[in-house]
Amino acid sequence: MKEGYIGEVVYDGGGNFLILFKDIDTFRDITYEFTRTVMEKVGTLQVLGSAVEIDGFEDYKGDQKRLRLVHSKNESAESSISPWVTLPISMIDRRTGMPITKKYDGVECSKETYAKLSKYKTIKDKDSVDIFDKMVEEKGIDSNLAVVYIDGNSMGAKVENVLGDKKDYASCAKALREFSDEIQRIYVDEGVKSVEKVLDDKKIRVVVAAGDEINFVVKASEALKCTKSYLEDLSEHKGASACAGIAVFNSHAPYSDAYRIAEECCESGKKIMKKKNIKNACFIDFQLIQNGIGISLKEIRKHEMTLDCSRPWLITATDFMDESIVGFDKVEKIVETFNKLGRSNVKELSSAAKNDLVSLKLELNRIKAHYSNNDKNVEKQVKNELKELILHLDHEPEKIRALIYDIVISYDLWFKRGETNEI
Repeated sequence: MKEGYIGEVVYDGGGNFLILFKDIDTFRDITYEFTRTVMEKVGTLQVLGSAVEIDGFEDYKGDQKRLRLVHSKNESAESSISPWVTLPISMIDRRTGMPITKKYDGVECSKETYAKLSKYKTIKDKDSVDIFDKMVEEKGIDSNLAVVYIDGNSMGAKVENVLGDKKDYASCAKALREFSDEIQRIYVDEGVKSVEKVLDDKKIRVVVAAGDEINFVVKASEALKCTKSYLEDLSEHKGASACAGIAVFNSHAPYSDAYRIAEECCESGKKIMKKKNIKNACFIDFQLIQNGIGISLKEIRKHEMTLDCSRPWLITATDFMDESIVGFDKVEKIVETFNKLGRSNVKELSSAAKNDLVSLKLELNRIKAHYSNNDKNVEKQVKNELKELILHLDHEPEKIRALIYDIVISYDLWFKRGETNEI
């Protein structure tokens, strides 16, 4: 400040800025210009700035606490209406609900639509094939992709732990910057490497990568193993954890809808953590989008009658045990048995497992009674495994029923390991 600077960024964390300005008027001027720039260049993003005046640089944590209270009040009072909609403009782009400001190839459209169409034309001129179409296995045969959304857990608490007993601005700012760099390295730089190392064809498109949040697109068949690899490697770092959501979609479906579903799947893991008071754990939830684009994850599952699914699945955890949560080890154990039965037997379980316990038990007993294998040891082992699964179904009927159904619907995509003897 003494050298003439009007401000300094104290912390930058994936869309959130904490900035020290020389005075309140500078804060207002800069926030005004920044908001105007965002409105002009993007149109659909909103900026919310809050400030408190401080007395000296000795109590960073106290000043931050006051700032959070002010910002929380501002957030609760913030309008959900886009700033553009409040302007007295009568012509509206029906696709976006935004005012018409430009023309693209003679068609009137909003700034957002114009930006998207212009970018699309640039890509098409440079590349005759769509980006997502290039990622799929074979267009028209296997054109499913997956949006993966991963978000770190309890970052606010981690920031507090980083500060420890530090109080002055110099020490706190230094600690926060080092923490920000470390988060970027662990969650983004090393995270992408964790995904790439298990991808068969190395096809990945990273869309968002900032702080503890990362979003990427891969082939649907690769989504579970690369997300699992990310979370397992992440948990090797002390205190690091995240939840992940996977939305499987057709390459021609609207990306924004698939992204939203993936985000909601990620949030389901966080809800479990909050409900169970879990501090460090990694969860995966997923949704195969067949229809229902444009509605919420809850509405999709309500329509499919799968609100009581076994997901999210626990990938890694430290210092807690909860039998009501489905760990991925249970998934793998059932999959190991299913892979010995043959695909047709597994797929037959789908309708029975969806909502009828009696039919599911009958089907499992039918498979067990008729299963045969040239190797009698294998035959005996498989029948014992099915017997154990049926016993688990008696002990935890709804939990195991839901788990079997979730495995069956994703079996061809992620779990099938070739055909074996079938009845």
